[in-house]
Amino acid sequence: MFTRRVRPLLLAFVMVSVLVLTACSGKTESPAGTSTGSGGTAEPVNNGEQVTLTMSVKQSSRLLELAKQQYEAANPNVTIEIKEYSAAPTMNGKTVIGGKPDPQDDEKFVNSINAELMGGNAADIIAMDGSLPYQKYADKKLFEDLKGFMKEQKGFDPNQYYNNLFKAMEYNGGLYTIPIRVQLNFLVGNSSVIAGTNIDDSTWTWNDFKTAAEEITGAGEYAFVNMPPDKLLNRILESSFGKLLDMQNKTIDTQAIIDLLNLEKSFYEDHLVTGDRVDANLGIFQTFGVSQYDERILFMLTQMAYEGQAHYYKLPSENETRGASFRSDLQMAVNSKSEHKEAAWDFILYLLSEEVQSSRDLMGFSVNKNAEQKRLDQLGAGGAGGATVDGQVVSMQAPAPENVEKIKGYLENAAFYAEGDLRIRNIVLEESMSFFSGQKTAEEVAKIVKGKVETYLQE
Repeated sequence: MFTRRVRPLLLAFVMVSVLVLTACSGKTESPAGTSTGSGGTAEPVNNGEQVTLTMSVKQSSRLLELAKQQYEAANPNVTIEIKEYSAAPTMNGKTVIGGKPDPQDDEKFVNSINAELMGGNAADIIAMDGSLPYQKYADKKLFEDLKGFMKEQKGFDPNQYYNNLFKAMEYNGGLYTIPIRVQLNFLVGNSSVIAGTNIDDSTWTWNDFKTAAEEITGAGEYAFVNMPPDKLLNRILESSFGKLLDMQNKTIDTQAIIDLLNLEKSFYEDHLVTGDRVDANLGIFQTFGVSQYDERILFMLTQMAYEGQAHYYKLPSENETRGASFRSDLQMAVNSKSEHKEAAWDFILYLLSEEVQSSRDLMGFSVNKNAEQKRLDQLGAGGAGGATVDGQVVSMQAPAPENVEKIKGYLENAAFYAEGDLRIRNIVLEESMSFFSGQKTAEEVAKIVKGKVETYLQE
């Protein structure tokens, strides 16, 4: 058995979840709305005439509020109204970021946006958190294809961005939602234990992960600890949605569901994963449980875990597309019925600009290459801050150059978007629990899931 001491990432998650927004950060430059270099168009927005843009968002943020103020200041003829559907949680009168979302808020947001889009009275811009079914909206022609704006926009250079992220979110040849920030799907592993094994995380599947786990776990050790079946299934779905779902043909693969359920069950039967609350020292891998993080927090988490021996590993996937997977909890779409589409696109361009993308308030990885390089350079210089964990001050050290390069490589090669249709995910998770409890077979669950999901997709 391997002997080691682990500082559980859970402690870091607690630290992140109570980060409080303060009047902070460095100055963000004005958008100078009539300059292509700063994200605006080469012409005055809306030909200089007064325009009010509306934006729907589940929960506003400091990033959006500052961007709104700066854009309005540079474009006096533009007013942006942000409509949020749930307030962010607070602590001692201050806004808390990174907290666990309330499922009722998610459902309220999805239902409200559905009704407004179908009723023709939705906002000009829909700010999405990954839970909205953008493919369904595209099928019903409710969202504008943003590739049209990109082609018509003078001075728009796709090479300024991680264009692979945009391509991964295309649907039927169109781009109907664009990420403003992304989160990469990682595992964190104890490299001192994993070293010497034949792990290739660039291509591994969940079956490969199981084979590796069988090789490196000793008596009483696990690949994952404190990982109940619903949590592990959520991770598997996150990286393998494309294997299950064919959005174009509105079908779901029952055999793929059966295979994944049986595979997951074998993790527990073979004592490679436990859902029990046990010593975190017994786990060789850990997954991220934070919905909003940036480079500083990511590097801090790995410096705290496994006595500094933590390394990143790509989340295993059953998808045929190879490369890292990513999520995005801040995406922008343009309502196809909007009377101010060009103005809406101009504001989205500002959100994609280097000024906004390099802000520490972004709380995620930049999709703008220059902005991301700036942020990584700042970390490489050190002095990025710290946190108090277990009553001790944990300082942020400059990350190792190889880890910085690895992050850049993941961003440059991220190949598929971790689908997040809330309704489909909930159907799979809820129905699968009867399999893990022994009430239904995998075949019975797959049949029920197929019926419910395909009915939903045809609506």
